[in-house]
Amino acid sequence: KPQCERAMLSRRNRTIAPGDFGEWGKWVNGTLRQSVRPHIWYFAISDCKQSLTDDQLYKFEVEFEARQQGGSEFSIEAAWSLATHALMLAGFTVFLFFFQRRTVRFYDKNGGLHPVIWTLIVIMLVQYVAEVLHTGHLVMYRSNGAGSGPLEVLAEVFAIVAQVAETSLLITIASGYTLTRSSLGDLDIVPLVLVIIAFINIVVAVTEKMQEETANRFTEFEGLKGWLFLGFRVAVFIWFWLAARWTADDGGGRIAHFLGKFRVAASLYFLSTYPLMFFVVQVFAPYWRKPVMESGMMLAQVCSNFWLSSLFLTRGAYFEASSLGMSPLPGGSSPVRFFKDE
Repeated sequence: KPQCERAMLSRRNRTIAPGDFGEWGKWVNGTLRQSVRPHIWYFAISDCKQSLTDDQLYKFEVEFEARQQGGSEFSIEAAWSLATHALMLAGFTVFLFFFQRRTVRFYDKNGGLHPVIWTLIVIMLVQYVAEVLHTGHLVMYRSNGAGSGPLEVLAEVFAIVAQVAETSLLITIASGYTLTRSSLGDLDIVPLVLVIIAFINIVVAVTEKMQEETANRFTEFEGLKGWLFLGFRVAVFIWFWLAARWTADDGGGRIAHFLGKFRVAASLYFLSTYPLMFFVVQVFAPYWRKPVMESGMMLAQVCSNFWLSSLFLTRGAYFEASSLGMSPLPGGSSPVRFFKDE
């Protein structure tokens, strides 16, 4: 048989004795060593010696356990995951501490917080919860080799919700909220559409998590889930770009000047993370794809948080061009309680 001819290419063969009458057989132990570079190892079961009769259908259930040379449960492409996410969580905690202090000072100085700032606070808290859950999953994975399914799924859901909320915030601002209008008005359709998209993404992500991993998948963003996320990212970027261009044409002056810079910075957020990384990782060896992909996305999240916190909590170009900088004096056009220093 053709499959039996492939046995000649195997590095090592072992005989496995199935248990009798549906019982488990004895464990077969072995060690693999590779000194050149990391490898992806494949294991196959065959009956080339025809020890089983051909007139019956056999169903095998196999329990396979593998550890790295040092005893780690993490595969080579995920060996860095726990340390990196623990560092990310620690850095995020420090960032939130200073972000909270900065927000309180802004509140005390201006007498309140605009809804866009409250939205940013919620987004960052959801991101933080997602990071806590994912790090907890990795801690459990280190000890049992499987982690926690519920924690992993919840972390994925929270991450998607935070991403969609941040996208909604950027699109509503690009569509004129706080720039040419002080209320959402018909822009309330933006969150609704993105909520529907988020629901679809969550269903796909949860379905992917519930399925068994395939042998040819090296990152969580391959297959249907990967292409769906790519399509979503590109679609919302086009939506954002067109909305920002129309608002700039309508507002002119300081609004157009601000949106010129805003489009560039937001474009880096939309395109330099998932769409770019989706294609870049393909040139790397399989065991490098996961760390490159996740490191790139974490870096993008960090940069995005710093950018948005600076954008909303400083009296810069956005403050001058938006309703956050308008006067609250009688007859003023802005209903929000923010004003510029004179």
